[in-house]
Amino acid sequence: MDSEPRDTTGAATATNTRDNGLSFARKPSASSESSSGSDSSTLDFVPYGQRPEWQDVTPVPQNDGQHPVVAIAYSQRFRETFDYFRAVLATSEMSARTLELTEDCAALNPSNYTIWHFRRLILRELGADLWRELDYIKSVIVENAKNYQVWHHRKCVVEQIRAQIGDKYRASGDSDLMAKELSELAEEEKRFVSVMIRQDSKNYHGWQHRQWVINEFKRFAGELEYTEELMDDDIRNNSAWNHRYYVIRNTTGFVAPFLDTEIQYTCHKIGLAPNNESAWNYLRGIMAEIGLNASDVVNSMCDDLRKSLETHRSPHLLSFMIDAIDESLSGQTVPVDSRLLGKALELCAQLSTRIDVIRKEYWDYIARDLNSRFGGSTQ
Repeated sequence: MDSEPRDTTGAATATNTRDNGLSFARKPSASSESSSGSDSSTLDFVPYGQRPEWQDVTPVPQNDGQHPVVAIAYSQRFRETFDYFRAVLATSEMSARTLELTEDCAALNPSNYTIWHFRRLILRELGADLWRELDYIKSVIVENAKNYQVWHHRKCVVEQIRAQIGDKYRASGDSDLMAKELSELAEEEKRFVSVMIRQDSKNYHGWQHRQWVINEFKRFAGELEYTEELMDDDIRNNSAWNHRYYVIRNTTGFVAPFLDTEIQYTCHKIGLAPNNESAWNYLRGIMAEIGLNASDVVNSMCDDLRKSLETHRSPHLLSFMIDAIDESLSGQTVPVDSRLLGKALELCAQLSTRIDVIRKEYWDYIARDLNSRFGGSTQ
């Protein structure tokens, strides 16, 4: 691809604003029309069969067989648009008009992977302006926020822009300017994803894209603060807890003294919402390598919560304490501490009969398992 991209298509219609919000220009289209909906297309849409510039193309109908069992009631616009798409796909025509055709197809079915793959081939062949393409795919993602194909297309376009930036400065050896442009690209992606996550904090595709960006471009700075902002708004935001774990795992790691600070932070959050399963799972994760009994801060927190009449009913607290006792007993030589085993069995009974009755059979099983492993070797 050319190191200096040029816009030769006229078909990537979003304006090249490179804005960080959600306002951008788009060409009018019937993007809301479904494959089986009515022909309520916009007035400016002209069927491909009536366009002079498409008269040299013979549309290829979809082959559903001679006797389709359940034929889909495609709208006329959907059927005709994809008939022309199949025709140009068969001949591998890569031109300005086929790029525009893929945009119309994507408006009708943005989940069609073949459309996006063929569009990327066209963009590469034409040397199209990929920054304009980012603006265009932004508008598509806003309307299809949980569509894997559109997020994947954006990732591919970002990868191509990154390669262009590298080619542009590799010859001159100006590494500072190259780093500056790559940083701007990465930060723009982070800002866009932040907007989408504000709309839906559990958008899996958005989080996946963000983690790819910060890992590929090494832009981890500020990510922990970002998770703290999200958790200040919603302490039960499991996606934010997951992202926090991902960032630390790929940067400092869960080692002292950072781990001690992180344990204190997590215990504070648990104290604010003892029934928040996300924080308890996070605590288990960051203590996996050192053991659940290794922190005096955690042990003290569990004891304090256990004594509190208002919060001791948290099933996550008691479950954590049972697993911590299990670890402790497993590390002891025979005979093991019978008081610890008795405490674990008591906690199982509380969960089974009063606190987590819906999982009664599970807690009864845990009690039997503990008793079978340690009951005959107590002192």
